[in-house]
Amino acid sequence: MHWLMKYARKASTSNNKRPFMFTMIRIVVGEYFAHLLVENRVLVELKAAKAFDEVHMAQCLNYLKATGLPVCLLINFGIPRIQIKRLVM
Repeated sequence: MHWLMKYARKASTSNNKRPFMFTMIRIVVGEYFAHLLVENRVLVELKAAKAFDEVHMAQCLNYLKATGLPVCLLINFGIPRIQIKRLVM
């Protein structure tokens, strides 16, 4: 977990809550605010659930596809031991 704290500290100096605009045929159709964006390369999605669900992973993969970012860390704080899943596009 030490590395997670290192990322959290680094994220605090990064673009937190950066908006991403989704467009279709040059028309904005939606907006997504990333929980954390580390060095403009790693998207961090935070959850507080009893367990990861397929929907959570699909959501992250959709965000990666829409933003063009290569990596998403899905982190679940909803249980006594933190769960972390790394998703790559």
